[in-house]
Amino acid sequence: MKARSNIVIEKVRNIAQQSHVKKAIPPLLGLLLLGASAVAALPSEEVVIEAWVDGPSALHVRQGSIYWVNGANAKPGKGSLLNEPTYVNGVAWMPHWKNPKADRGADRSQGFQIPLDTTDLEYELLAVTTERGGTGIEKRTPVTAAKEGGEFVIVIPDPESGARWYKFVLRKPKK
Repeated sequence: MKARSNIVIEKVRNIAQQSHVKKAIPPLLGLLLLGASAVAALPSEEVVIEAWVDGPSALHVRQGSIYWVNGANAKPGKGSLLNEPTYVNGVAWMPHWKNPKADRGADRSQGFQIPLDTTDLEYELLAVTTERGGTGIEKRTPVTAAKEGGEFVIVIPDPESGARWYKFVLRKPKK
């Protein structure tokens, strides 16, 4: 394993010596060293969330982090033989639940770092589909988003039959 790591490091050094990529390599190496959760948390004006939801769930946004609160049905990402992450700016986040053995029922996840330093946000629904990355908004019970007790909360009621991928963006308002 160590030999393979040395080979990769040497290849990166060789590429870095090429003048047209010399300026881009340090930031890219920094991202690799930071890891996926840190990439999702790089400073930004907006965050795109994609989640597989079946039943009532709410995504709570705090300054710099998010967490799920689940209702009676399947937890976000969970379902019949499913274990899908929530995607935050394309980075997979597998929520850790207080009751990890249950795929269904009332529960709350641990937080996940995001790049928004405020809860003064705008919400826009981008897609509701049966496949991740799909386009269009299927007719479902409307999602609501509002400030509640110092947090910005996106409530996905989803009482209809069958789970769907919900994709939405949270962004700082333009000044």
